[in-house]
Amino acid sequence: MKVYNNLMEMHGDVEEIIYEEMKAVMLNAYDEYSNNAADYMDIDFVDTLGGKVYFIENVEDLKEIYAPILETKPDGTSYNIIERPAMFDTAGYLPGKQYAVLFCAVNNSGGDTYYIPRKVFSVVSCVAECIKLTHKYENNINDNFEVSWSNDRKKYVYNEEIDSNRN
Repeated sequence: MKVYNNLMEMHGDVEEIIYEEMKAVMLNAYDEYSNNAADYMDIDFVDTLGGKVYFIENVEDLKEIYAPILETKPDGTSYNIIERPAMFDTAGYLPGKQYAVLFCAVNNSGGDTYYIPRKVFSVVSCVAECIKLTHKYENNINDNFEVSWSNDRKKYVYNEEIDSNRN
């Protein structure tokens, strides 16, 4: 698993779609100060978003994503998403469905963001199950949700329509 603390660390190390997504998130967080990403390339994600950004590299890494649920195991430890898929604050696929993204705000300060490539989420069901659970309470269960930062850079938006040619 790769861990990123800021945009500078991500730049050139992740696919452009992930970098651009996080850049849009940071632009939204700092748009009152500057509309130029270069002004905050080294600002810590924890200070701004309340958590780090993680790039999952294999199925084993999924065991490090703990389900944001109150229920714990009998021994008092938390479930990971392989053991117990759960709802997240944001869960979906980036456009093109090559990456899934999970975000959990553990408090008012925010939380961690996880990017999961298709080569990982396609061999286990837990990521799709987390996405379904997240959208269940919107009365729209669909594991093909794409998520992207809105054009006005104010929130994540979900696009239900997936072009069948992009699978």
